[in-house]
Amino acid sequence: MVTGYPKTVRKYERGATLTVSCPSWSKATGGGLNAYPSDTFAISASYPDPTDSTWTVKVENIHPSYFGEVHLTPYVVCLPVG
Repeated sequence: MVTGYPKTVRKYERGATLTVSCPSWSKATGGGLNAYPSDTFAISASYPDPTDSTWTVKVENIHPSYFGEVHLTPYVVCLPVG
């Protein structure tokens, strides 16, 4: 598993897109994200790129009145090729 760069999303932001890459010798087989607090954003999409080298997660703010920040950390599960 490869962990991507954390992103802080503020209350006024509507959503975010985070992408994580696998090493060149592997392909993406799954992915997602960790969020804290976890009840303010929802995953709207989670998918590999056409070459299976990266994983993208899109989130949407489901509580726009929330006063604070949400910390998101994406990850991708990679398996060796060949």
